[in-house]
Amino acid sequence: MTINMAATRADDRRLMVNCDREEEAIKNESISSYETVKYFNAEKYELERYVDAIKAYQKAEYKVTWGMNMMNICQALVFQTGLLAIMTLAAYEVAHGKRDVGDFVTITTYMNQLQGPLNFFGTFYRTVQQALVSGERLLELFKVKPTVVDRVIEIDGHDVKDVTIDSVRRHIGVVPQDTALFNESLMYNLKYGNPSVSDEEVYEACRAASIHDRILSFQDGYDTKVGERGLRLSGGEKQRVAIARTMLKKPKIIMLDEATSALDSETEQQIQSELITGQLGNDRTLLIIAHRLSTITHADQIIVLHAGEIVERGTHSELLAAGGKYASMWEKQHLVFGDPSEHA
Repeated sequence: MTINMAATRADDRRLMVNCDREEEAIKNESISSYETVKYFNAEKYELERYVDAIKAYQKAEYKVTWGMNMMNICQALVFQTGLLAIMTLAAYEVAHGKRDVGDFVTITTYMNQLQGPLNFFGTFYRTVQQALVSGERLLELFKVKPTVVDRVIEIDGHDVKDVTIDSVRRHIGVVPQDTALFNESLMYNLKYGNPSVSDEEVYEACRAASIHDRILSFQDGYDTKVGERGLRLSGGEKQRVAIARTMLKKPKIIMLDEATSALDSETEQQIQSELITGQLGNDRTLLIIAHRLSTITHADQIIVLHAGEIVERGTHSELLAAGGKYASMWEKQHLVFGDPSEHA
């Protein structure tokens, strides 16, 4: 019962996250297109669209909360009913001399301990989401020139205070969750970060990102217009284009912010191979912000952030052996989704 209800909650949680992203997208789109909105006197329409998105998010959030409460109630009901039945039977046997009071206490204690592991299902998403938010805040430091008061941020041994923001951005490539593409051809978007690259280099990067064959299937191939913000492409296609575009920029540091979240397992494994041994990871530092821990098992170093602090650091096997927060998160993913290593 708990596993089935937890799986349903996973779907509800994904829906809530998608609604949250949709609400954020509508807000940003309305603000960035404010001139068009004014030209067509569409303020009321945009407001209604944003309110509808907020209501959809609130509805999804309600389903998540309701599902959690129902799961807790059902768990408590099942265990309390079972505990009552066993206590009644044990008390009957104690009263008739078949068991002593110590047996009664032992049986009651064991039954209470059985309920503890089920609490994992209620805390899993909150724990992973906290880790994800901490990583995304780290990524925000590099969107503008970082300014810190009593700490030092160094890149390759250089204090960021001593370098220009142009230099920082030139050597860092970012693959965000929400990929923005220009309403131009695929070739234009792929060469956007480095216009001097050759067409053959573009093809090679697209093969590494598992998007080359898909592009060739389009009627206009690499000359295909992607639409405003890439609306003519699916989420997975946009992510693969973003990965190829970042590879073509040839940065020294690549930051992947949930860069494979919209991909199927097979494509994700192909790109992971490129991350570890192929072109994308060659002579580069990779910083991966990941929701699914299976995507970072081969990392040289895994850093676990909690409440703005580094609480653990090491390889996948070292952190599992340590039995800390990372091992706990890995075990919870194993309980909900099966063995995470199967997807690695």
